Amino acid sequence: NNLDSVKNGEKVVLVCHSFGGFYATRFAARHPENTLGVVLIDVVTPCFFTPEWAHTFIKSIQKEDWTMIKQYKLGLYYVLQHFEETARLMSAEVIPASIPVTFISAEIPPAVVKPHELERWRNCVQAAGALPAQIALVLSDRADAYGLQRALANSIPAAFVPLTRPRNAALRLAWELRLADLINLFSPDLVVLSGFMRVLSASFLERCQAPVINQHPALLPDGGGDTVTVDGVTIPALRGAHVVADALRLGLPISGCSVHRATPIVDDGPILARAVVPILPDDDQERLHERIKIEERRLIVEVVASLANQE
Repeated sequence: NNLDSVKNGEKVVLVCHSFGGFYATRFAARHPENTLGVVLIDVVTPCFFTPEWAHTFIKSIQKEDWTMIKQYKLGLYYVLQHFEETARLMSAEVIPASIPVTFISAEIPPAVVKPHELERWRNCVQAAGALPAQIALVLSDRADAYGLQRALANSIPAAFVPLTRPRNAALRLAWELRLADLINLFSPDLVVLSGFMRVLSASFLERCQAPVINQHPALLPDGGGDTVTVDGVTIPALRGAHVVADALRLGLPISGCSVHRATPIVDDGPILARAVVPILPDDDQERLHERIKIEERRLIVEVVASLANQE
């Protein structure tokens, strides 16, 4: 009712908790001229639901949870009762790119989705909701990895496998084999290295029973080599852990990201997909990397979906 009372010319910042994000999104999409910004609090999947995700979520709610929600949270109970219909409505509501949206959660560090990222991010979440694959396990060698937090929040098995002395060859080999053995217990069809800042040796790849693919924040060539040509532009093939900084240091006109099959040669396996990101005159490392991340998120969803559909 308060939203309906907003008069022409008035500007509002919408602050919503949990599933109230639905109303914020709907208002902002229909009345961009009245909306200064949107803040969504404790929204695990930030109000961009798909019918598939809604159906899965409803099935996960236990009987005792329904009783508690009905007794103490009538508004949430109503939304859940109509959740799949809400998802269908949500799919038609898009917040204009000019409106800033902030997500805040007690479980993760505050994060801001920049306005120009919103539509692409929303599409990525919707694609992931319909992904013909299931996440079997999330692994990291860092206890504070956000991927572990997201996995636990969504009841997905997660494990912290620390590498205490990475320069000790014997300990590193033992860690790699332990990592592979843990993965094999879950019998996955595919292993995805995403932001996994450790080089895995031939010993790991031989021990791991599933094929491994890797995300890389630079353009890599087909069939290896020192250069890559995209749309008639040839640039050095950047490998290693500092490729975003390297692209700026070398004054390259473009950069991008690649998804490739992992081999014993670092950042050199067969290419599955690439995306080009132009380097702008005012780019610094943070700005360029953020734009590359947008393409990485889209690309990895497309590649995993394509591989899953081939099975």
